[in-house]
Amino acid sequence: NAGIALEHSCTNCHNSTNKMFTDLSQSLYQELSDQLNKLYLLWKLYLNGQ
Repeated sequence: NAGIALEHSCTNCHNSTNKMFTDLSQSLYQELSDQLNKLYLLWKLYLNGQ
């Protein structure tokens, strides 16, 4: 059945796209929190230096 095959490929594509976006947002979030941690440490060093 062509309809079932089409539905199946749509579902596969949707799942892999979702996974890609999830991986992407997790890595972006990780990057952002790393940068914030660095800024926080620099800020603490700066305050301690005053």
